[in-house]
Amino acid sequence: MFRSTQTNYRDSKICVDYLCGLCPYELLSGSPTGVCIKEHNPLIKAQYESDVKSDPSKTLDNEHLLSLSQFLNRRDQSSLGWNHRIHSVHPMTEKVQNLKSHMDTVTIQWMLAMNIVDHFDGTVDKNAISTVMADVHKRDKERQKLKSTLDATLKGLGFITPVVRLCEVCGTFIPSKMPPDHLNSKIHLAYTKIRDTVTDIKLKRDTRVNQQIL
Repeated sequence: MFRSTQTNYRDSKICVDYLCGLCPYELLSGSPTGVCIKEHNPLIKAQYESDVKSDPSKTLDNEHLLSLSQFLNRRDQSSLGWNHRIHSVHPMTEKVQNLKSHMDTVTIQWMLAMNIVDHFDGTVDKNAISTVMADVHKRDKERQKLKSTLDATLKGLGFITPVVRLCEVCGTFIPSKMPPDHLNSKIHLAYTKIRDTVTDIKLKRDTRVNQQIL
């Protein structure tokens, strides 16, 4: 239901995002996101657009930026919580990653020691050769032990990463290998547009500030 056009578009009851051309709730209509609780009045919007056209300083871009940023922040905070839940369901994932990282480090150290051995010539002291070879054997033994531990862990685990994850753009649950059609889904496209709008507003604001400084 539309209200009187006497309402000022700066009234807190009016949806500033709608006035500026992008209400996230309107864009995501039909999704679980919910509905906008503020007023969408085309007559008030027309008045706002007319005023901004006559006097650009009346723009509500800053308020629009704040509103969209808060909307995205709520989405992103929710995603952080769900990501934690996903990884808590797969407690071995972190252990596997740490084992692999450790094994990679030891493998590099072993390869570097082997490289030193390969470049030895007849002028190198035998004691030095013995010390380096001992290090090579030590690194190799550690590497083999870590590999055996990793193999055993993977065998019992059956996977390295969770089978699902959250899309960083829209917060939707998707398989770990993102299906191509997800990028063209309504929710993903909507959140992409919202994030792009936030970026555009910031760019316009920074450009305006730089012009004022010059």
